[in-house]
Amino acid sequence: MDIFYDTILTKEYIPFSAISYWHETWEEEDDVFATIRVDSSSESLGMFKEYAGKSQFLSEGNFR
Repeated sequence: MDIFYDTILTKEYIPFSAISYWHETWEEEDDVFATIRVDSSSESLGMFKEYAGKSQFLSEGNFR
């Protein structure tokens, strides 16, 4: 996951103006649960907290 954040922060490919994340679990048609929650593991939650706290990210929208 740190590759995702590092790519966004370095703007190596695309200059991002905003990002959004899903924090959800749902049941697929084959009765398998899909989870894309930021707290799906302690590693995932720790990485989210580490990068979300960086100064490059705003916690509130800046609408001009």
